[in-house]
Amino acid sequence: EKRSGTPAAFNLSFPPRSALDTLLLGLYLPLLGICAVLRAIFWSLGIPLMLLPDGRGWDWGQHSSWGSDFGALPGGRVASTRLDETAKQGLLEHLVARGAHRFPHSHGRPFANHLAGVPALIAHWRQPTDLVVAALMHSAYSTEMFPWGLYPFRGRADVGLLIGSEAERTVFLYCTVSQVGLYREARTRSTIPPSGLPVVNCQTNERALLPPRLAARVLVLLSADIMEQDPFFDIFLACSLLRLAAPNLEQPPLLAAVLHDAGFWELTESEHRAITAHARALMAKRNADLEALEAVWRKAPWLYEVGMEVCRRG
Repeated sequence: EKRSGTPAAFNLSFPPRSALDTLLLGLYLPLLGICAVLRAIFWSLGIPLMLLPDGRGWDWGQHSSWGSDFGALPGGRVASTRLDETAKQGLLEHLVARGAHRFPHSHGRPFANHLAGVPALIAHWRQPTDLVVAALMHSAYSTEMFPWGLYPFRGRADVGLLIGSEAERTVFLYCTVSQVGLYREARTRSTIPPSGLPVVNCQTNERALLPPRLAARVLVLLSADIMEQDPFFDIFLACSLLRLAAPNLEQPPLLAAVLHDAGFWELTESEHRAITAHARALMAKRNADLEALEAVWRKAPWLYEVGMEVCRRG
């Protein structure tokens, strides 16, 4: 199902798209597929992505290196962002003004729709405001999997002034930590070691241990990023990322506890896939039956029982 709308929390009106914008949106899958293949080749050969453009100029790694900044991480409660709740709509409009609506994304949507959906999930999971704001900007510099950036890495200071230093640091790490590496960690471990989560900088190939609290912030963003695009991505993977993050978040999302209580983690990945496929098949049949009932009701609105069934199923 295509997701053309945006969450109720945001009110988006995009500038008119040019013929070129429409063409780019139509070519989304081939373009992103080519970029993904190139990045996979670079990754398999151990070549850092700094040799690829970040979407707005060539940074060649010096601005995407973790360096000493990586060690200056919050050890306890993170500082509040400068951006309050009422300013989030303005931030999203700012991203649209920078062209977020022109970039294609999953389900044939503009990138801006996805940018609105991820923070809606983070907010629903009752995460801190600064993490919700980071979710709005989660792909600001481009990521390992999404090659189009709204800011260059050398623009970190500008983004920090816009959303606050801690939110910007989370965004920066989200855009530089290898998502492929995080997928592997989520599938092979259920907890973050006290010493930190092993991560790789996809831009420079730096390796480090990300402290548990900050690793959890990156993981929960990635979980929401994937879950917002369902069924484009694997929900089992999104839930695995959430399980890894939850114990180290200030407030673990209720979904993590629900999954645990339901015995989600007692199933193998193949068992989960089979259950999910069966459930989706049932939903598809239900939707087809509902459409057929609605068609009958439109032709024969005097059939009270059909109308009641449509209302019940709808």
